[in-house]
Amino acid sequence: MTRAPYRHYLTVTLASAVLLALFLWLITPARWFSFYGPATVLLAATVPLSYLLWQRLETIDWHRGWTFAFTIPAFMVAAIQIGFWTLYFTSGTSNPTFGIMRGMVQMYVGPFLPLLAVGLGVLWVWLFWRTADERP
Repeated sequence: MTRAPYRHYLTVTLASAVLLALFLWLITPARWFSFYGPATVLLAATVPLSYLLWQRLETIDWHRGWTFAFTIPAFMVAAIQIGFWTLYFTSGTSNPTFGIMRGMVQMYVGPFLPLLAVGLGVLWVWLFWRTADERP
């Protein structure tokens, strides 16, 4: 895929993700959106973005394995977010297991989560920026 179509489809995909986020924010309760919304949007956008990246990397002669630097962490983040809250809310109010687990993980991993988020964001922006800027 050459640069112009890649940029166009990338823009359309990202705009669609923003519109999906806005739509979900408008039609769902605030609590639902805070638990599931961003992960749902990320999950929905990962498939087309991964496909675009896969096609573009072949055109610019980069190793296609770079696609997995986006796809695997994106799916993992979304699946963990959605999976945890689904299990948390379906386990019943008398079962504190997931709340305790969250507290214990948060105690050790919590301070590093913002760094992880920023790191993934920087990697993904760099990856898509470079592939959109690279010739041909």
